[in-house]
Amino acid sequence: MLNRGDLDGLGQITGTIYVIGHKSPDSDTVGSSIAYTYLLHELGCDAQPVILGNINNESKYILNAADLERPEVLKDAAGCNMVLVDHGEYMQSVEGLQDANIISIIDHHADGSVMTAGQLIYDARPLGATSTVVWIRCRNYGITPDRQTALVMMVAILSDTKNLQSENTTYADREALRELSDLAGIEDVDAFYRDMYESSLSYEGI
Repeated sequence: MLNRGDLDGLGQITGTIYVIGHKSPDSDTVGSSIAYTYLLHELGCDAQPVILGNINNESKYILNAADLERPEVLKDAAGCNMVLVDHGEYMQSVEGLQDANIISIIDHHADGSVMTAGQLIYDARPLGATSTVVWIRCRNYGITPDRQTALVMMVAILSDTKNLQSENTTYADREALRELSDLAGIEDVDAFYRDMYESSLSYEGI
């Protein structure tokens, strides 16, 4: 229960929390925004995943495989409660962010330009995917993702680590993928990755 106390330190949060990734949303941005929204829901928060534009074919494949709707596009964050995933730079993010209430940054990149007037939850780790960071936070909170959420997290990790073959792949990414693929009911991860990769090469409209 101690791990659940960090949200309490932010005080009373009124209104919806919007979870958003970077511009030109890729699979990790889409997957981690959906996954972190699930985590916030499990913690009793009103949260919604949002995106900053059209998604690519690989991300579309994720949503179709998980039977999930595409998140809505957020055009202006001014006055909104915001969680940033997979980025921490103003230039990569939504308009109006300087006038938003940023409550969390969850990332796997270097420290960015976003600054806050108040306290926030900041969790940036040198891992292969932001979805792996979200997986760790789920474990720390004692929350197990459902099948749909596990699937989008799994695909996000596969995408950012190129099926665990990229140089930035870590032990945590491998353990996350192992557990999430079990939760998602995917027995042949390599075959799933091949299908996912082929879908990313499609020229069909999004």
